[in-house]
Amino acid sequence: MAKPRSKSSSIERYAVQLREPQDRSSPGAASDSHLTSGEAIATQANVAADQPPLPSRSTAIWLCVTLLNLVLIVFLIPDSLLKNQRVEFIVKAVPVATGLFIAGYVWIKALFLDFLTHRSYKIAQTAILTIVILLHASQWPIVMINPQLEPADAFLGVDGSEPAPYDGGGFRVSVNDHTVKLVKTTSKQETIERSIPISYQQILRAILRNYNPRWPLLYPVAVDIQQPGVEVRIKKTDGYFDEYFRSKKHFSSRNLPLELDPNSGDTLIYQSGNDQIVPDDVLELPYGDYLVKATRVGCKNSYEPIELSIGKGSDLKYLISYPPCKAEN
Repeated sequence: MAKPRSKSSSIERYAVQLREPQDRSSPGAASDSHLTSGEAIATQANVAADQPPLPSRSTAIWLCVTLLNLVLIVFLIPDSLLKNQRVEFIVKAVPVATGLFIAGYVWIKALFLDFLTHRSYKIAQTAILTIVILLHASQWPIVMINPQLEPADAFLGVDGSEPAPYDGGGFRVSVNDHTVKLVKTTSKQETIERSIPISYQQILRAILRNYNPRWPLLYPVAVDIQQPGVEVRIKKTDGYFDEYFRSKKHFSSRNLPLELDPNSGDTLIYQSGNDQIVPDDVLELPYGDYLVKATRVGCKNSYEPIELSIGKGSDLKYLISYPPCKAEN
């Protein structure tokens, strides 16, 4: 039986050290992993803290309200004010303010967004918006006026517009002060004009009730009184004097007062004075019918009443004339 063949070469022996696989569940490895994850979370938290919070939908709405208020206020500024040098300086200063805003953008933006959430700010912006909307609405012709012109064929102009025939259908105005102008040209090419202001208070009252003012033209009436101390009472027999006429003080061309009787709204009192006669005086009376009576203390005979229809004929010559009366014995 053959013996086994022996190896001809020797086998070198090396020392082999087996390394155990790393135990990932060991306490050291877990600590390193937790440290890395904690650093990442801390870094993200710092980055988030450096950035301002995103505005909410409510904040965006109030920001839009603020911008709307600014735009509406700018449109309310008169053109004359926009040309003011102080306003121009403010406009030039806006880029500087913008630069400062950009320099502190993050801080200012965060502060502003926080301010938008305050209840007091919301109340203030709501009040401002209400006011500017009302102011803008006051610029629109929304209030109807139905005046009665006397005479009815007089021309009417509003706020400097060219006087034109008025059809009696009324017209609309804004809630502001206005001025109307009445013009009448007679067949003899004589022109009578009258300007009447309308206050915004009257327009506001017209919102709650119908505003139907009477706007009569004023006509010159000559006065010829040959004796001092004569009192003339001029009574309007077709109604009361118009509101604007009653609200003003009136004087004759000789600067004598023409006063409204405090006990009635349809009678004017004119006195010639105790020490002078007025042969060439002129009064301005509204369109309409009148009954004129004169009295004088110490007169034996009374003056005859005078009836006048002012503005209703083709002749614009009206006269109130009284001769000297006889003294009582």
